[in-house]
Amino acid sequence: MSDLYNLHKKIDSKKFSSKDELTKELILVLALGHLGGLKDQIYTEEITAKAFEWSPKEFAWSLEKFSKFPDKEAARRPLFNARDKYKLISGSYARNLSSDGWRLTAEGVKVFNKLSYLLNTKSHKSKLSKSEIALLTKLIKNKTMFRKYQKNKNLNGKSKFDIYELAEFLDCSPDKDEQMRRKFFKQSAQVQHLKNIDMIEFFELLGQKFTDILNYNLFLNEQKVKFRARK
Repeated sequence: MSDLYNLHKKIDSKKFSSKDELTKELILVLALGHLGGLKDQIYTEEITAKAFEWSPKEFAWSLEKFSKFPDKEAARRPLFNARDKYKLISGSYARNLSSDGWRLTAEGVKVFNKLSYLLNTKSHKSKLSKSEIALLTKLIKNKTMFRKYQKNKNLNGKSKFDIYELAEFLDCSPDKDEQMRRKFFKQSAQVQHLKNIDMIEFFELLGQKFTDILNYNLFLNEQKVKFRARK
């Protein structure tokens, strides 16, 4: 069984009474979602500050005289675990803010939604607004590829889909694989908030059909600072 499967199983089987019962990884995912990680790239410092506010002992400096300050280093390894082990977030950690930042993945949205009952106050940033939901729904519904899918419910049936239709659906050039991955995984996370089964299943099927282009591990690698530095 995968680490992600076991994590979902643990969350589903237990009702947490407070954030203190969560692992560092889950506290950071909750903080990222609360700060708007569904829609925007959120800096490591912002996520750490919110996690420190909720759980100061876990995210403070070690020395007593500095214990009232959040320690970004305390969040680094758990953020990597949340990204690489559990696939809940995408992004990278860097001192240079132009290379730093994190976003929830589709699985991260699911976990955030399951744990959001632990938030004392709901943040408008943690979900799509009504206008954003309407805009995204309209955008997908108007695409030829999705309309064909609604008729056949099969990406390999009479109306077989190819890379050019995928590129049109994502508003990308067919030779821009990295751009297509970035747009696809951003939208697949946001689609979780639409509560539209057809659209959720459509994105899942796209991932299964275009495995070379919509490669999740490659997408995660492309978010890492070291990978980008090699290009």
